[in-house]
Amino acid sequence: MKLRQSLLMLMLTIAATLILLCALVEAQTTVTVDYGQPRQTVAGFGASITWLAGDLNNFSAANQTALLDALYSTSVPSAGLSIIRAGSMLCEFNPSAGVYNWNHPLIQGEIGWMHRVKSTYGVNQFLVTTWTPPAFMKSNNSCSNGGSVLTQYYPDLANTMVLWMQNAQTSLGQQVNVWSVQNEPSNSTSYDSANYTPAQFISFVTGYLKPAMLSAGLSTKIAVPEPSVWGGPSYFIPTVDFLFCRISRKWMPTWTSWQPTTMVRTPVWLPHRRPRSSTTSPCGRRKFTKAKPTTAASATR
Repeated sequence: MKLRQSLLMLMLTIAATLILLCALVEAQTTVTVDYGQPRQTVAGFGASITWLAGDLNNFSAANQTALLDALYSTSVPSAGLSIIRAGSMLCEFNPSAGVYNWNHPLIQGEIGWMHRVKSTYGVNQFLVTTWTPPAFMKSNNSCSNGGSVLTQYYPDLANTMVLWMQNAQTSLGQQVNVWSVQNEPSNSTSYDSANYTPAQFISFVTGYLKPAMLSAGLSTKIAVPEPSVWGGPSYFIPTVDFLFCRISRKWMPTWTSWQPTTMVRTPVWLPHRRPRSSTTSPCGRRKFTKAKPTTAASATR
């Protein structure tokens, strides 16, 4: 009984706090959306299917359709998602040196989902993220618990990623739109994870992955990684930012980051992070003025 009362009081406190915050925001902020003056284009909204795509087959055909309709349909009420985020599953794809398994259930579950959604709903924006490189390439010889890529395997990892993208192109009839080299590279978890410092990331991408992708004729964009927590290692420190942005305007124009829309001329993909307030562009040292509340940016559908 006491536990229920405590939970109820907690819920009421949270609700009251939210109401107060909303009242304060409402009292101090006026937002005007002018559809005649678009400030940026929203490419779409999406959700991740990593680790769960294969579960779709556990449902009846009718329920499968109902689930996918609720996510992607444009003819019935739905979430209207137009981007799919999948995992590369490189540990399963390349379990040991020279061994590749494109038919692994985790991979084929995702490919099957993407192919079905593309053919049925016309969704063809695919963001693929690597949670971990193959275990044998890492310092801890494990798919999980962090660990960094050993430098002698940089060429192999680049080739493995390119092969994955080529296989996906064959299966999907198009190239993957965006390739995220590493999810939360500053974070070590009990599930698939790996660590890069900004310097390691730059070295791998510019010295190995970029040349391999260009040699293979791939135009897939590369996503710059986001830090995992507030106050963690920054992948947007001035010297690194300048390099990333210089590259981004040529061949890496997509970012997965919690940076604000001050990143002008550079598309921003937000897989699971909210923006933080800043007036400094990560693309160098130039500062941009925040949009006033009365000139809030409108989204173009």
